[in-house]
Amino acid sequence: MAVASDIIYRAFERIKVKDPDVNSIQTSDATTAIDEMNDMMIALADHNGINLGYTIVSNLTDAITVPDWAQGMMKAKLTLLLADEYGKSVTDSMVAKAQEYLKGVRRICIRVRKPSLPDGLPTGQGNSAYGFNYGTGTNFFYDEGKDDLRDQLGMTIDDENGNPLEDAQPTL
Repeated sequence: MAVASDIIYRAFERIKVKDPDVNSIQTSDATTAIDEMNDMMIALADHNGINLGYTIVSNLTDAITVPDWAQGMMKAKLTLLLADEYGKSVTDSMVAKAQEYLKGVRRICIRVRKPSLPDGLPTGQGNSAYGFNYGTGTNFFYDEGKDDLRDQLGMTIDDENGNPLEDAQPTL
């Protein structure tokens, strides 16, 4: 199981505040990083709905209670926060990496369910429409993969002999 120092040391290495060969950081830097990490994880849970089971840490030896698959996101996001705190620059690829990690965590943690619609919902958006696939369980909305309204409705426009016209425009 990872401890706070694993996440914090890596973030400091990325912004070149800590020498990768030295396995310690100053107490003031550790306190700053711990505060930033705690604030970051609380904000993710409270404001973004991403609760990873994070437990507030108070020193570098405290265990990180976040799943292993989310620790990359923690390192990347903490790197951005510490870079700002210490006036360091980060590369565009680091910013992109942090965004990708966060997207991945969101995909795993946030579920969007299909809405359940009441039986008494009037015909229209979100319900099946009378005369349009009524009773087949198809929603009122048309298929997004279809190119045009004729394809969506299964219609063809024919000439006077009954032959389908490719580019015909319906007349009213």
